[in-house]
Amino acid sequence: MNLIRLILRKSHKITLLAAMASIGAGLATTVLMAFINRVLAQKQAPPHDGLIYFGICLFSIILTAVSQILLIRVAQRGTLELRMDLNRRILNTPLRQLEETGPGRLLAALTEHVGEIAQAITVVPVLSTNLTIVFCCIAYLFWLSWVSMISIVAFVVIGIAGFQLIALIATESLKIAHKDQDTLVGHFRSVVNGIKELKLHRRRREEFVSRALEGTELSLLRNRQKALTLFTLGNVYASSLLYLTLGLFLFVLPALLPLSWTQTLSSIMVMMFFMGPLGAVVGLLPVFSRANTALKKFESLGMSLVDVPPGDAVSGQPLQERRDSWSRLDLEGIAHTYYSDDHAFTLGPISLSFGPREIVFVVGGNGSGKTTLAKLLVGLYAPEAGEIRLDRELITEANREHYRQFFSAIFSDCHLFESLFGLDAVVVEPHVQQLLTRMQLDKKLTLKDGVFSTLELSQGQRKRLALLTACLEDRPFYVFDEWAADQDPGFRDIFYNQIIFELKASGKTVIIITHDDRYFHLADRIVKLDCGRIITETFREQLPNPQMTSTSAAANARAESGSPV
Repeated sequence: MNLIRLILRKSHKITLLAAMASIGAGLATTVLMAFINRVLAQKQAPPHDGLIYFGICLFSIILTAVSQILLIRVAQRGTLELRMDLNRRILNTPLRQLEETGPGRLLAALTEHVGEIAQAITVVPVLSTNLTIVFCCIAYLFWLSWVSMISIVAFVVIGIAGFQLIALIATESLKIAHKDQDTLVGHFRSVVNGIKELKLHRRRREEFVSRALEGTELSLLRNRQKALTLFTLGNVYASSLLYLTLGLFLFVLPALLPLSWTQTLSSIMVMMFFMGPLGAVVGLLPVFSRANTALKKFESLGMSLVDVPPGDAVSGQPLQERRDSWSRLDLEGIAHTYYSDDHAFTLGPISLSFGPREIVFVVGGNGSGKTTLAKLLVGLYAPEAGEIRLDRELITEANREHYRQFFSAIFSDCHLFESLFGLDAVVVEPHVQQLLTRMQLDKKLTLKDGVFSTLELSQGQRKRLALLTACLEDRPFYVFDEWAADQDPGFRDIFYNQIIFELKASGKTVIIITHDDRYFHLADRIVKLDCGRIITETFREQLPNPQMTSTSAAANARAESGSPV
């Protein structure tokens, strides 16, 4: 039922038009069969019957061609819309849910599972044509002999029931194969992302290949082979009913019932005529079975494709009007909990306030909750308890998207895009070369027509390019998660002693997650976390060594004068 709803929603106009053309072709084909049967019964063919016959043939050919051409459009458009729909759903799904799902399952959904659903949409016109022929043949058979019709229908029901039983077992194997496919995509990511670690450790590499990669491949092979073998046996079983039914009409029914030879021959002809379309219908059942399994996979990810997809429009008050005039951001008792198999980690309750032109360092040991706090702060996580208020306005699901636009954040696993998406290339390109030089990237890459010449950079250079993009975004808040950890000592010093003060000078609030204690004296405030709680909050005047280097002192002077980045 869900698949039917999806098909009617995806390219429904073209799909219905193709289905109508297919039904018309099926009716024309059935009329052609009945016409042939009548001519054979008359044992002669008048000349005008030939004109009628070729006219019906032409009509059937035209409708078949129309349905097949529309079928191409259905297939291509359906696949495109499905993938775009799924991408939109992923982008609208809460980050925490996506992290729990994992990239392997998401990539499998975008590649293999979408193709299976698109294939089901594709075969709708073919199914319509063959179903029309089957039902029309049964109706015609009833007109010829109700006894023959009941006999054939009984065999058809037995055949479909048997096939469905086999298909049910095959579907269970398909479900396992889908899980194996998700796992395999994750292993492929490990091959690409962990290539250095695998090359450096032979035993790890060998065990990964034999136990993880090959083991999953073999499981996928076994389950797919089992499913496809069962479906093939089901098709063979359904096809064998043709010969059994022929034997029934030739040797059994004439001996038991008063059927004339003409009725017997006509019934056999109809049966042979519609067994091909019936076999096609039965053969398409696995396509819909795989599509239903894929739909259930999407539902297990919390992304039902049947419901109306979320739009791109953002509701709520446009907070952007305050981007240049905000005065206070408050976190009031916010909390968030991670659950794992054997324990739970809770961040919070956390209460913090931020103001414009402020540099805040967030410090603490690994696992203390620093990155989780950053994700809550920028709106990527919704707090499970407590409130976030911007100038006393409560941040809710209605305005959280607007709220996120106040932040530029660079996390430790940041991703780079080759194009300056979301930025006006004409406006920002004059500043890019200056920033490339400032980030010491001018010898490594260039920007042309809003596209960077390469992204093949070291980790430190990638972080600098991310900082360049963030500077171009020109947002009120800048959040850096261990940004300087990948930088050489020289540029790390530039970052702490110059760049963050220039951001502050231009009115930005800078929040830095860091372990670089030698630069702690540069912060206006240091927030220390441990076990998900704030244990200390230290201001500049309370620091034991508030003296700054001459470089940072000069940068602070620029901050007071409002010097831009």
